[in-house]
Amino acid sequence: MRVSYTVKCHTEADLKSTKIYLVSIFTLSVLVVLLSILSFKLLFSNTQKVNIPDYNFRLSTLIEQSKGSEILAGDLGGRNWDKVCFLGPYSTASSKVLGIDWEVAKFTDVLTSDGHNVIVFVKGKFVEDFIIQSRAHGDFSKLSGLCLLEEQRLIISKGKQVSAI
Repeated sequence: MRVSYTVKCHTEADLKSTKIYLVSIFTLSVLVVLLSILSFKLLFSNTQKVNIPDYNFRLSTLIEQSKGSEILAGDLGGRNWDKVCFLGPYSTASSKVLGIDWEVAKFTDVLTSDGHNVIVFVKGKFVEDFIIQSRAHGDFSKLSGLCLLEEQRLIISKGKQVSAI
């Protein structure tokens, strides 16, 4: 019994076309994966992004409506606080101003420039709340380093500059 084998010789052209085919399939697969990742990011990036405003809308409206008149410090925030303190641009000693151990830099870095103020509401030895306020929407920089009681009167200039009376 005789067994015959057929040996097929691949030509150099056949090997080259097979190589091109495999590289093309690999490249196409990589492109599909990359496009899928990009599409996923574009599709879901807006739903996961949280937009934190650089000013408090309620406070901004109060300032706008009160230009040229007086308000009370108590009008600035909720009622569960003993004093309200103001940290202007470049303020670094928030614990000293507030009289308690609380550093604004642990919560925001906006005071590293001159565009914002931070208004801090303190009850006893705790911070109840704070507001980051763009100076364009109410400039409290003249009050920086001060703490006021809720009955303290404030005047708001036509340019939205807030000062104590």
